[in-house]
Amino acid sequence: MGKPETFRPAVLAYLSILWWTVVGKRWGHQHSGQPLQGWMLLFQLRPTFGMNSPTSERRSPQRVQV
Repeated sequence: MGKPETFRPAVLAYLSILWWTVVGKRWGHQHSGQPLQGWMLLFQLRPTFGMNSPTSERRSPQRVQV
């Protein structure tokens, strides 16, 4: 098992990308009038993750490798 410090940012990045894709497609097709709700929800959740995780500083080097 890898360290949570290295594991968490990668998972968060993957989940955020997945979320953007799914929400973008779903909202685009079904609720073309309300695409903002999903985006605003994500923006509300993202800062929370950043503040809770002490490894937010490591996110940049992590992304360069991926």
